Amino acid sequence: MTNYKIKHGDMELWLILAALGKGEQRKNPDDFTRNPDGSLPVKFEVGGVELDFSNVAKRIEDSIDSLVMNNAQQLLNTKYSRIINEIEDIQNRLEDQKATLFKYE
Repeated sequence: MTNYKIKHGDMELWLILAALGKGEQRKNPDDFTRNPDGSLPVKFEVGGVELDFSNVAKRIEDSIDSLVMNNAQQLLNTKYSRIINEIEDIQNRLEDQKATLFKYE
């Protein structure tokens, strides 16, 4: 069992809110039993085996962060590639202009 102290914006809270459900099936967080310090006792169990809730949340968060970083890097690479191609095109046109101008000297 993990005692989870609610922190705004962390993955554990997001998982708990997602598990609360939507609409009429939504569970009321005020109905949850809390520890004296205000934390929530969380038991994450699969097939009778208790798993570390915080570890699962951390792995999900790390995966999302990695995905975002990879996509951001791909966007940046694409943008830089376009800029480099445009610069090379400008350089080639300048070389052509230079060759044309100095051809008549």
